[in-house]
Amino acid sequence: FPVTIGQGKCQIVMSHDHYGERGEYFRYGYNEEKWLENFWRFIDAGVETSIDTSVTLFNVLTLKELFTWYEKQGLLDHAYPSFNYVHSPEIWNFQNLGFETDSKIKLETALIDIGKKVVRPKMYKDWYLNIQNCLEPLKEDYDYAIFKKDFVRAIQALDNKRNTKFLDVYPELNYIYERLYDQSI
Repeated sequence: FPVTIGQGKCQIVMSHDHYGERGEYFRYGYNEEKWLENFWRFIDAGVETSIDTSVTLFNVLTLKELFTWYEKQGLLDHAYPSFNYVHSPEIWNFQNLGFETDSKIKLETALIDIGKKVVRPKMYKDWYLNIQNCLEPLKEDYDYAIFKKDFVRAIQALDNKRNTKFLDVYPELNYIYERLYDQSI
């Protein structure tokens, strides 16, 4: 598609939740090369571009790696990254991970460290508020155990349809999958 300048100002918000096979698993059909090509076409055409990351159980434990990838690709020199907390479907919600207090603190510290590293100083306050909003649900005691069968069925259906293996792509989530799988039988 052609990018035309001079027909009014616009802003492009590009969704991006992870890179490589993680990006492909969560956003089926994601093509990293095409995504990067489009990103650079917008930047080269002078279109204001930002990156929106949906925080889910699929990426919450590896956000630091994701932002390192953004940095290595040179994206952060041109685009402001932001988070949005995914409430639904509930089976993708990162509260399913059952964070203990020290894990919540580690996650918040990691996100703040990312912000200090990659966010322009004048935008840091907005970044910090965005992190606080994203982590707010972790203050609640919440049990998504009622979704355990849905989670296991959804993962198995995705893996069967796509010929993928959830646990190969997300080995750090093995414990949650095994816990929910055992409880869903």
